[in-house]
Amino acid sequence: VLESNYKSPELPKVLIKDSEDFINFHAPESLNKKWVVLHVLDNTKINFARGADIKNYGLAIDHLIENNFHVFRLGDSSMPACKKEGLTDLANIKHESFIDLYLINSAFLMIANQSGPAYATNLFDTNLLATNLTDWSTAVTRKKGNFFINKVFYNKSDNTRFSVSNLLEQDFNFQINFDNIDDLDISLEENSKSEILEALRDYLSFY
Repeated sequence: VLESNYKSPELPKVLIKDSEDFINFHAPESLNKKWVVLHVLDNTKINFARGADIKNYGLAIDHLIENNFHVFRLGDSSMPACKKEGLTDLANIKHESFIDLYLINSAFLMIANQSGPAYATNLFDTNLLATNLTDWSTAVTRKKGNFFINKVFYNKSDNTRFSVSNLLEQDFNFQINFDNIDDLDISLEENSKSEILEALRDYLSFY
């Protein structure tokens, strides 16, 4: 009931106008398409437990572009560049942060891992495909129709895999949310290219 009665906040008109002007300049080809916003916290330089390699999203990005979506990649200049026709890499284009909010607010879908931008989808009632989750509590998507896939958890001592039932037996706040996981007794396997693609396909077939 609360979800059905929720009304998303509106951005100030001046920010909407500035955002539209920015998009018209940097990605005019997106204006007649639905767009998907992508944010992948990078773990190729720092061993973020909740990070991932942007390369593993390549098949999903290709699938979106082939199906006439435009992709806006969010992030900052510390992240590896992502260059594809049909994708605008805002991580490497200087811009005001409100542009990100505008894009999330107007997106058909956001694909993200466990980081701040993903939670803006709740504010704007935008659908979310959460990937590479490393917890079983606060980051799990709650909105009806949202999808998520966890990383795979392994015990380092015997290399056995945590099953979903193992995760459900943990404390509710069970999460591996560290900047460096080398000293933990758990190792993580991030979602593969094919797993992310299949999760996207599942989402698109649902809608």
